[in-house]
Amino acid sequence: MGIGNKLRADDGVGSALANRLKSRLNATVIDAEEVPENYLGPIIADNPEVLIILDAASMDAPPGSLAIIETDNIASSGLSTHSASLELFFLVLQSEIQPDTFILGIQPQTMEFGAPMSEPVRKAFVQIEQALLNILPKA
Repeated sequence: MGIGNKLRADDGVGSALANRLKSRLNATVIDAEEVPENYLGPIIADNPEVLIILDAASMDAPPGSLAIIETDNIASSGLSTHSASLELFFLVLQSEIQPDTFILGIQPQTMEFGAPMSEPVRKAFVQIEQALLNILPKA
């Protein structure tokens, strides 16, 4: 699942990556944009063993840095760049199903409205895309 606002530069990295992977993987790929909670029903119905979430995350790291973030850390620290916390999303998800959940956070450089994705985040985007295409089943 990719999360992000494609109109806000690096904030859209998760959403953009989900769109790039949709037709290339033999897996359910969701572009949740800014509303991951709207996809709880389909995720719960699909009951995945593994859920990978891609999102821009403020980690006080150099732009383009990648980190796997524990769901407990996102909920308590507000690492997400979105105004709504993902805490409720994870609470509902874990009360219904218990997939192994991995949050891949990418440190944004800019989230300026209308700006293109920054070069450091674009490089991270390509690395993640290649890694996922190498490890997940292809369509």
